[in-house]
Amino acid sequence: PWSPQYQKAEIVATDDEGRPRTVRQTVKTVGITDELTVEYTWEPAKVSWVLLKAGQLKAQQCSYTLTPQGDNTKVRFDITVELAIPLPGFLLKKVMKGALEVATDGLRKQVHKVKKSG
Repeated sequence: PWSPQYQKAEIVATDDEGRPRTVRQTVKTVGITDELTVEYTWEPAKVSWVLLKAGQLKAQQCSYTLTPQGDNTKVRFDITVELAIPLPGFLLKKVMKGALEVATDGLRKQVHKVKKSG
């Protein structure tokens, strides 16, 4: 997997086109392991997901929006998280920094890797 935080992912349900709809994930970050169930929504230029169930999170909404720009594509990542347990500020900052690095740099590296092999 291109994201080291994700230890395991299991597709529970797919949509009519065979894309993941409901996914159960095991995530480990800053020594905290959590099991999340998320639901994906696929649109022509956007994929988004919302948290259905987790131990350490109350709510999570994320999305990638793609905007063509000539030969390139602009990717916007949005994330909103509500924790179920309080975390010290420095730890929360570390978790969010890691999530944003994976969502941006990790994705960029994976795209380049796929592009080179394809």
